[in-house]
Amino acid sequence: MQNGTIIGDPANVELTDVSISLGWTPKYGRWDILPIIVSAEGEAPKWREVPSDCYKEVKITHPTLSWFEELDLRWTDHPPVSAFVISIGGIDYCAAPFSGWYLGTEVAARNLGDEHRYNALPDVGRRLGLPMNNRSLWKDRAVTELNAAVLHSFDKAKITIIE
Repeated sequence: MQNGTIIGDPANVELTDVSISLGWTPKYGRWDILPIIVSAEGEAPKWREVPSDCYKEVKITHPTLSWFEELDLRWTDHPPVSAFVISIGGIDYCAAPFSGWYLGTEVAARNLGDEHRYNALPDVGRRLGLPMNNRSLWKDRAVTELNAAVLHSFDKAKITIIE
């Protein structure tokens, strides 16, 4: 935002800025799906919206803590990656698309929990009533519950995730 605050994932600020510079208009929501940007050699990059029927968001809930839903956490159903180069028979295929599945800790601890990403652990810790000091191991306890919530939510949505 103009005042320096970040609404969505801080890891994607640069990509968001590039997308906007190419003409994409963000919705300014916490969970906006960024467009696909394609650049062929010698041509200007072009962006395209990802159709909503090409991804699913998993709303993060907890098996026993009903307040978890109020945190409004969610994540996409699979990790689409397209910045890989695959070499086959001596030919390099740039931007080879790949789709797989997540590890529970990848979503919970890194994407949602990391302080440089969505930084959800302080909210979880406060809701759990934990003393927020280093000696209390509050982050360990909060990330354990966040992991439990992510695994529960993906299972509930019938989407593969590895614990």
